[in-house]
Amino acid sequence: MERQVTACFRGHPDVAIYLSQPGIADVLGARELGESGDDPHRYASAKARKNYAATSPVTRQSGKKKTVMARFIRNDRLAGALHQQEQSALRASPAPMPATTSNSTAAWTTTPRCGPCPTGWPGSCTAA
Repeated sequence: MERQVTACFRGHPDVAIYLSQPGIADVLGARELGESGDDPHRYASAKARKNYAATSPVTRQSGKKKTVMARFIRNDRLAGALHQQEQSALRASPAPMPATTSNSTAAWTTTPRCGPCPTGWPGSCTAA
């Protein structure tokens, strides 16, 4: 089955675009292609494609209040494939180590606190 999926996927004209993304191999690329479709005119814009995949947030604004939330209505199979791609890309290229490391206390700067907070809140206090 994997050989058939790979052969069909490799014959698609957009295979180079899918395989250029980090974390995608033949089977995962075929899954994403199948879920998103290959009609170039299906989505009006890149934002419409991101909305379908539920990778863009929902922003609701009313007056002075602005709320940004995650999308819950989505194509779960496409979202699963994108999540698998993300995990594969992270495993393939881990984050680089910092160029300089220092364990000395001089490297860490701290903001002095104003004293014990009258409200008892353990965070920083501006009312002293």
